[in-house]
Amino acid sequence: MNFNFKVFAAVFALGVFPLRSEGSQEGVKLLTRIRQLPKVEGCAGAGTMVDYGLDLNRSGTLDDSEVKGSGRLCIADHVGVRQTDAVADGYCGVKHPVILFGKDVDKDGIVDANVLVGRIFICLNPTGTDIVKSYAAYGH
Repeated sequence: MNFNFKVFAAVFALGVFPLRSEGSQEGVKLLTRIRQLPKVEGCAGAGTMVDYGLDLNRSGTLDDSEVKGSGRLCIADHVGVRQTDAVADGYCGVKHPVILFGKDVDKDGIVDANVLVGRIFICLNPTGTDIVKSYAAYGH
């Protein structure tokens, strides 16, 4: 798939979530990037995609080959993201990071709590070097 897109915001290394354990790649981080697109599936027109993945090559940038999934927003501009601390729930069975995304009212690059649009739940393998499953949930 070849998109002609403008990168809406810089790549965010959200929170410092040290994805490592015994025998894992030290320093692997969960990264996101925000892409503003002229047309997004499921939206009436323009929208934004929040891509996520692990920075396996430690470049500090989420490369196309590192993207494991995306969350969709029918908001064309001023989108913010934030990563919560690891939480435990029934989806992953262990503690895992959650990416929050939505409208960025004050335009600081971080989603404002009162305009949260969705969450992406990330389940990592035991060594923290791969995303084994994830899902996006929309609404508060």
